[in-house]
Amino acid sequence: ACSKMGEHATAINALLDHKQSRDRAENTVYKGYRREIGRALGQVKYEDRDDIRVADASGHRATITGILAGIYVDDDFEKPMVSVVYSKLPGGGYKGSARRPVDSPLSCSDMCRIADKYGGEGGGHPFAAGFFAPDEKALTSILTDMEAYAKQGGGGGSYASSNPGASLKHYEQFVMPGSLSISGKDNHVQ
Repeated sequence: ACSKMGEHATAINALLDHKQSRDRAENTVYKGYRREIGRALGQVKYEDRDDIRVADASGHRATITGILAGIYVDDDFEKPMVSVVYSKLPGGGYKGSARRPVDSPLSCSDMCRIADKYGGEGGGHPFAAGFFAPDEKALTSILTDMEAYAKQGGGGGSYASSNPGASLKHYEQFVMPGSLSISGKDNHVQ
């Protein structure tokens, strides 16, 4: 909660067991985080499209799109459904998050990697993933392609399958050159 509210130092100090930071995290930051999510749930409305659920959370912290997507996903869908929540970033572009029900054959990771085709970046895990779209035109294209992917039921022929490691390019700036490798058909990072 601290990191999602921009309180990174509080989070680290609380983990280091500094009492004042731990108290701030528990009594101030966490309550603000819960209020932010509550406000967003009261204001952000989702739209059920043919095969995905989409919500625009612009005006709320982009760091809570994953929480909202997780709340909006529904295990009772009659067909493979993925929840996608996006938010406009103050510096430009859009941050999006996707979540899927447990028994869905769709891969959120594959869906979010679609952003790579439109000048953005995306990736993650089969059940939960995220993406960045550089502008509204790219966001619209990404959502359209996500719908097409969901309509075909995911699986073979996905963007990620034909472009292994495409969404890993931004991780390379955080690791030593040459220390990142991709192995296996599931594109595991080592």
